Amino acid sequence: MKKYLIILVCVLLCGCVSTKKVRNQSLEVAKFDVEKFNGNYANKADTANFGILFSKLHPENIFHKNKKYPESNAIINLKFDGKKTLTVTTIDNNSVLSEKKLKGKIKNNYFSMRKKLLFIPVPFIFYIHQENKILLGNDKNGNLILKDGFYNTIFILMIGGNDGISQSQYKKLK
Repeated sequence: MKKYLIILVCVLLCGCVSTKKVRNQSLEVAKFDVEKFNGNYANKADTANFGILFSKLHPENIFHKNKKYPESNAIINLKFDGKKTLTVTTIDNNSVLSEKKLKGKIKNNYFSMRKKLLFIPVPFIFYIHQENKILLGNDKNGNLILKDGFYNTIFILMIGGNDGISQSQYKKLK
């Protein structure tokens, strides 16, 4: 029992996505400019085998899987108010599929947001923690750079989980 308590305390204290690790990936971003950042972007990434912008900006926890997804050729409109709110509008087949407001802040030339998708603690019995860190910026050509990291942990008498980082580039549309 003491072993599980030590593991649970370690998970609670250390279980998060490292912003530095997410930021220090190879794709470079330009100085953050709201005017250049706002606009329409392709939903499918230029630089990744599986990089759908809608999915990255609308992460799900393990209990919610019935979301309507747009086609890969959908348009994602980003509008940052210059303070803390990013409005993400998904346009699929010339109609608005969804609109979502995301909270974050500008830090190191990125719009940065951390999302706790799920956190369920029942001490010594059950624990789930899911978290995403998303960084958005533009490259020198105005294309969107998305860098993200995730951390998932489950404790049900044993501990398990996974984490990872990725980056994608999305073409800015005229």
